[in-house]
Amino acid sequence: MANRAHWITIAGNCEPKPTIQIDVYDSLNSNIVDQELISQVSSFFRCHEGIEYLEFVFHNVTHQVDGSACGVHAIANAIVVCNGQMPEWHVYYRHLMRDHLVSIIANGHHCALFPSETFDCKSRTSMKKAARVFCYCREIDDGSEMIQCCRCFEWFHFKCLDDAVDKTTPFYCDYCFVRQHRPNPYQ
Repeated sequence: MANRAHWITIAGNCEPKPTIQIDVYDSLNSNIVDQELISQVSSFFRCHEGIEYLEFVFHNVTHQVDGSACGVHAIANAIVVCNGQMPEWHVYYRHLMRDHLVSIIANGHHCALFPSETFDCKSRTSMKKAARVFCYCREIDDGSEMIQCCRCFEWFHFKCLDDAVDKTTPFYCDYCFVRQHRPNPYQ
């Protein structure tokens, strides 16, 4: 995932629940949660209407030593995650990373771990940050005009709604509108 021309690795639990933990592996260890990162991450989880918060957990991983190695580090961390391991436990041999990447592409060994030393280091999680998400798009309040559903009290961006929304009448989201107008089977 690219964030301002910088590549990072994210991993998240896809279970539909109010808070989804997003593990962030950033070789610059910037720990920045900005609108661009939230938009990109929330786009992966738009299918889950019950999400209220994205909790970003930043893990301290091997630092890149120059301004152009973030892509190699992001791929190395993604491969570690795909192998069921923790990237923060791996200290990569930086001088071998690019050659290893070329090798796995050329030989088709796409899940071959990058050369590293492995440490069981549980204290490397650096910080957590949460962002409240709204609307059908499951993104944050970006400052644009919003309206609240009169039934479920969820907030929706006007830009995500049908143009015919009347601000002067009670607003019901699509889900609540259907529930409101469905006949009661017990009558």
